[in-house]
Amino acid sequence: MKNKILKTMKEFTKTFTSKVMGLVLLSFFFMGSYMAQCTHTFTGYDSYGDGWNGASATITVNGAAVGTMLMPTGSSESLPFQAGDGDVIKIAWTSGDWDSEISWDCTDGGSNTISMGVYGTTTVGNGACPAPIQCAPLPYNQDFETGVTSMGATTGSQASASIDATSANGSAYGLHLEGNTSSSWSSSYSTGVDAFTNSPAHIASVTREICAPTQPTVTLTFNKKQTYTYNVKYSWFRVTVNGNPIADVHGNTYFDGSNNSWEAMEYNLSQYTGSSFIVAFETCNKYYTGYTSTGMGGDASYIDDILITEAAGLSPPTAPGVIVGNTYPNSGEVVVYSIQPVSGADSYTWNVPSGWNTCRSGKHHTYSFY
Repeated sequence: MKNKILKTMKEFTKTFTSKVMGLVLLSFFFMGSYMAQCTHTFTGYDSYGDGWNGASATITVNGAAVGTMLMPTGSSESLPFQAGDGDVIKIAWTSGDWDSEISWDCTDGGSNTISMGVYGTTTVGNGACPAPIQCAPLPYNQDFETGVTSMGATTGSQASASIDATSANGSAYGLHLEGNTSSSWSSSYSTGVDAFTNSPAHIASVTREICAPTQPTVTLTFNKKQTYTYNVKYSWFRVTVNGNPIADVHGNTYFDGSNNSWEAMEYNLSQYTGSSFIVAFETCNKYYTGYTSTGMGGDASYIDDILITEAAGLSPPTAPGVIVGNTYPNSGEVVVYSIQPVSGADSYTWNVPSGWNTCRSGKHHTYSFY
């Protein structure tokens, strides 16, 4: 049986849409002014590298054939063609001997991917000669249920991003970020920082520029679930703003595969009010979903129900976490107790047991007693 090879995606900005029967296409939606016509490119791929074995794809624009791809040999081939804004692009297929090896993508006049798929997919999408995507005003709500989003995706050669039913949180569709194979995976992955630093080929990042908030309180919420294969630390997730990793309201920045059930995530983005910013949902995963039956079958993060809001006034502090420290200290011992930073808190009050004294204080969420 020939090996499964996932499509490599390079730097690009794209949006997503879906196709019936669970097959997901990645499609783009752009806002702005456009030219009448421009060069689009259909690229075919063969995962085994021996051509399409008799299969072919005829590209049509508004029902008229504009070119046919045969790919008699090799792993990829490109076919340029002309299309304008809104033109309907489709594929008519002829079967060969190994159709399961065939995949493809199609880019618009700005070299942005309109959509991608496998053999048998007939609908590509609409042509475009795009201007840059505009920022998203608040409130920003992305639940992926329309099948179209202006989020951008950047993936390494061992990562992918898509929309599918597997990633949905009690709905039809969600965002699926996964790895690929062990190629380029570094042996340093025990922390999120290590994984993202040492295995860039396995990083998938889905982004959206947000227009400058005008209110002082800005909050990001979404639902997340992670899966893993042989090791929970093969699956890592983080959120970045303007390229910088940020902590959630509980003080956690990196999440591994042990976070493998749906959970509500919340981030305080109030420091970014007054200026536009780019928020990114990023993963560093080793294997693709379905790679093995071990563990949960793949290293992936599922994202759904993204919401960014702004409000007047300051949000109340979140509930404090559990105090960490020695439960049974010895008499005269100096002990340290701490809690995770509380989002929205500007001071901390500690109730000191009778007979105890404060020795010193570090950060305002950490105290030493004797």
